[in-house]
Amino acid sequence: MKPKYELGQEIVLAASKIPEKILVSPVSIERLSSADIRKSAAPDYFDLFKQLKGVDQVTSSYTFKSVTTRGFNISGNERLNQLVDGMNNESPGLNFAVGAIVGLSNIDVDNVELLQGASSALYGSGGTNGTILITGKDPFKYQGLSFDIKHGYNHFGGKTPGPNPFFDWSVRWAHKVSDNFAYKIGAEYTQITDWTATDDRNYNRPQSGLDGIRNYDNKSPFGSIISGTRTTDPNYDGINIYGDETTVSIGTLIKGFIENEQFKGDLRNLPGLPDFIKQFPVVIPSSILNGATNIIQSISRTGYTEQQLANPIASNFKINIGFNYKITNNTTISLNSYYGNGNAVYTGSERYSLNNFTIQQHKLELKNPIWHIRAYLTAEDAGNTYIETAAARLFNEQISPSATWYENVLTNLATNALTNALINFITVYPVNPSTALQSAQTVFNNGIKASLTPDAINRARAYADGLSDGGKGIPTGNIVNDPRFQKIINTPVSQGGAGIYEKSQIVVSEGQYNFTELLGLEKLGLNWIVGAGFKQYILKSNNTIFYNDSAGLTVNEFGAYTQIGKGFFNDAVKITASGRFDKSTNFEGQFTPRITLVVELAKDQHIRFSYQTAYRFPTNQDQYVDLAAGLNYRLIGGLPLLMDKYKFSSNPVYTAESIQQALASTFNPALLKKHIFGTFKPESNTSFEIGYKGLFNKKLFVDVYYYIGTYNNLIGRINVIQSGTGKPDSAGLLLNPQIYSVSANADQVVNTSGWGASVDYLLPLNFNIGGNISSDVIGDLPRGFVSFFNTPKLRYNLSFGNRGLFFKGRLGFNVNARWQDELYYQGGFAEGQLPAFTTVDAVLTFRLPSIHSLIKLGGTNIVNTYYRNALGSPSIGGLYYVSFAYNVF
Repeated sequence: MKPKYELGQEIVLAASKIPEKILVSPVSIERLSSADIRKSAAPDYFDLFKQLKGVDQVTSSYTFKSVTTRGFNISGNERLNQLVDGMNNESPGLNFAVGAIVGLSNIDVDNVELLQGASSALYGSGGTNGTILITGKDPFKYQGLSFDIKHGYNHFGGKTPGPNPFFDWSVRWAHKVSDNFAYKIGAEYTQITDWTATDDRNYNRPQSGLDGIRNYDNKSPFGSIISGTRTTDPNYDGINIYGDETTVSIGTLIKGFIENEQFKGDLRNLPGLPDFIKQFPVVIPSSILNGATNIIQSISRTGYTEQQLANPIASNFKINIGFNYKITNNTTISLNSYYGNGNAVYTGSERYSLNNFTIQQHKLELKNPIWHIRAYLTAEDAGNTYIETAAARLFNEQISPSATWYENVLTNLATNALTNALINFITVYPVNPSTALQSAQTVFNNGIKASLTPDAINRARAYADGLSDGGKGIPTGNIVNDPRFQKIINTPVSQGGAGIYEKSQIVVSEGQYNFTELLGLEKLGLNWIVGAGFKQYILKSNNTIFYNDSAGLTVNEFGAYTQIGKGFFNDAVKITASGRFDKSTNFEGQFTPRITLVVELAKDQHIRFSYQTAYRFPTNQDQYVDLAAGLNYRLIGGLPLLMDKYKFSSNPVYTAESIQQALASTFNPALLKKHIFGTFKPESNTSFEIGYKGLFNKKLFVDVYYYIGTYNNLIGRINVIQSGTGKPDSAGLLLNPQIYSVSANADQVVNTSGWGASVDYLLPLNFNIGGNISSDVIGDLPRGFVSFFNTPKLRYNLSFGNRGLFFKGRLGFNVNARWQDELYYQGGFAEGQLPAFTTVDAVLTFRLPSIHSLIKLGGTNIVNTYYRNALGSPSIGGLYYVSFAYNVF
């Protein structure tokens, strides 16, 4: 038998929860079959998503990729549901799907459906921008042994030495013991020298002391890229350089030394002064230094690259086991377990190194074509996960405490100025003490200011760095295995370390029933389904991520939905109406209706209209996060209990913009504006869409859509600043500012819109050509509000291939080129402009039918032009591989 290819005839389930041809789907939907995965150049099926129209992807690590549609593209998308064999694949603590770390191996995926746009009406909270359904192969249908062995290399050029090997091995065994019982076991192991984050551009963070506030841009609340390097800017803070976030102004240093008990007013005790000065038994007045305390020039600590701080190897091991028993011909009971473990790096508010991260899911399901009942558990263990930035800062404190390091810097800077001042003082003092003091102070202040050149500060830095670690100096190689670093990353954040403890769980039970047959509704052209579910989050982070969860914190969600559809004029017109109600522990219930209309214009020509609503409850992190994410910088949830904890009512918080206004000349506290947070609410989205699908001569398939979205109570983050002294005083606000990034709702309606179009054409001799183009835009946002939309205004894909030519149709190839426009990227870690880029993926395939095998020679980004799809995330270069697969047809 020869395979037959027909466009538009694929059966999908995601759009309406009932099987239907994709051609008549009432909403925008994309589908990937196992054949699409086989012929693709992508070594991982997750990489195929970015070739679909309207889809964006963020790569935090080779093994950690996030997918989104219709905007809000971030590392860890909270607005898109990802279901694997019916189970929501979200991480209990992170509250978003962790890519393909847990789930199915490449060769066990039967098909993938991506539902774009609002889908809460059927799939619940989190589906404001889409839902992905990943379905595994049925052990009754796909039998025997299958395996796929990939081997290749990456890091040709770039900042990471290479080339470095890449391995991806997957195996699947399925056996039908009898007509009633079958089982399967699948496993996959991936290992690669990870893509590395090497962006060393200088960055101004709002938490960088008074300098950061003075340079704060309200349009860029998480900071901005500025000019300068470690050589030219004393306060340099590289985007992917960690530990250099620690910064102190020269004036603050001098003030500290004046007040230091070690000197007790006798400045001759300052280290580094010549011995001849110390022979004079005179107590030098500290006022000599007072004039220099208004110097605001800041100096940052020396930092470390990601290559020094993280395991360079990304890996992922996953296994899934399934047992299926047919109680009747139509009713099956199944027990499935999925386990994933690996190393990756994730970009959130910081760069997080995920080591020995584990997530597992276990499901019991009773399924019939008419109904199903399932219950499942998701559990995760953060393993040895740690915050790279915090680890670097704490390691610096281990090898040279900041008090000592900055003392050494100031000593080197001030020795000449202070020596000259003291000589002047001692010479003039016997004749005129008053003149001596004034003259010495002037000499010192001028000397200090004159010494604040980049060269002088670099010499002082080198001097302080050289004295670090007992005179060994700042380490230049990888420090992960240093015992002091290991102690830091194995100590939880809540106990003064950089480690993340996280062992949260989700328990879910849900069911659905199709009443169509039971009530004889098919005679009326009707179908009716009803479903309900219960979900409980059990949060356990020992207070490292969530507020007050050491004893276990639970969040409950309940939802119920119904859908009824009706066909008219021999199904030339189909109307479907859906509605869902959900309730969460801390929020009022939400109702989300949906109505769709599909009209057959002619044979294989359909136009569709939809009105959809969606919502998402604030995630557990949006509600309860309480994480020290940087120096004087803390992420907190939007619930009142967090604001009460940090005394927002008695110690007010202000926007950086109002502090800047107060600092415009002399500090004017009257210009400060308190920020008052409103009631934290669920986010809702209303979407109108019109689309068209058409199939011409069974060879040309066209799909276009246009949508308008309206968001109410859009959830994002707002940065506010509070006095770090615990009292509402201006000195604490300026000299010791505490920055909070608070989950909050936008106080205005936010509009989005977009469009997309795709064309696929089957040419003679098994050739095929295709392409898609899409756009998403967002309207105006409140000042200072960060939406994380992060989507290019335009992107397109072009593909060309052949399913089989030469050698009796055994040779195939496929080439896909993707281009995306430049965009301004906003992330909790960094924000700034990302340039446009183009990638080309290509593959050659050769089938060996006699041994049921397939050989592939493929590569992604084959032109090896390094690019980033998120600021602060790694640069991605070319990956080239060869694979041998057995029994994967």
